[in-house]
Amino acid sequence: MKVDKNAIGSDIARSRRQYFARLIVDKIIRAFRLNSPSLFKTEFYQRWSPECFIPTKIGKIKMVAGHGRLVWRAQTFYTEEPQTVDWLDKLKSSDVLWDIGANVGIYSLYAAGVRRCRVVAFEPEPNNFSILMQNVCLNNLYKKIMLCNCPVSSKNMPSTFQISLLTKGGAFNKFTENKYKIRKSSKIQIQSFGFSLDNLIKSKLFPKPTHIKIDVDGNEDKILSGAKVALQDKSLRSLLIEMEEKNKEHQKSLRLLSKSGFKIEKKRSNWESRKNKKNMLLSPGVNYIFSRY
Repeated sequence: MKVDKNAIGSDIARSRRQYFARLIVDKIIRAFRLNSPSLFKTEFYQRWSPECFIPTKIGKIKMVAGHGRLVWRAQTFYTEEPQTVDWLDKLKSSDVLWDIGANVGIYSLYAAGVRRCRVVAFEPEPNNFSILMQNVCLNNLYKKIMLCNCPVSSKNMPSTFQISLLTKGGAFNKFTENKYKIRKSSKIQIQSFGFSLDNLIKSKLFPKPTHIKIDVDGNEDKILSGAKVALQDKSLRSLLIEMEEKNKEHQKSLRLLSKSGFKIEKKRSNWESRKNKKNMLLSPGVNYIFSRY
């Protein structure tokens, strides 16, 4: 165990307080042999489900809270990406949001629960998808949120989904279109099948989006290249995309969006909300909001 206040995943203690809390918990587990199975222990584990809440003007959004990063996501909902919340607040009940890279679903839950619109949430990482499902159940939003456990890419194709950290509520995972190109930071690889936005819409399995949110840590350009028809559809009115401005495909993506009738309405770096910017170069994403001319 160690302390690293700049750790990306909360599986590493971020403070001395958290470090000593984990030492105490480890001692209790060993002393009472809590990791050995028994009827009482397994039932206790199944029933013990910590929850946290996101307060909203119409009540609380419930969220699974059995991990430090999950609690952090709920606590920073309004402060981490305030521009995203402002964008969601413009949605109407008649709208359809496609949340690509939904993670554990905080924005999908807000869109469906508070704005009352329909949502299609895409999240390929298994741990995050499991928690996303639990969060939908906790808030009784089965009829509002459609769940899809597949990556979105430039075309329909099999390849490898690479997981950087085996944690809960984690990020920096990636579906690669080159199955031979594995990142050194990838801890585990899953053989998966990606779908393009155009083909997903063509399938008619989902309602067509009026708004799209894309947060996939590096594959934005590929997703946009597979959405040429979708971007031309006048029913699509805005997109919120976390983009890496140093990505060599960044300007190409901007030209595609402009050609499809979208202009930059706002942009904001998530690092504006953080005092400690030490890891800024590891995650240089900027949230762009595009709206139709």
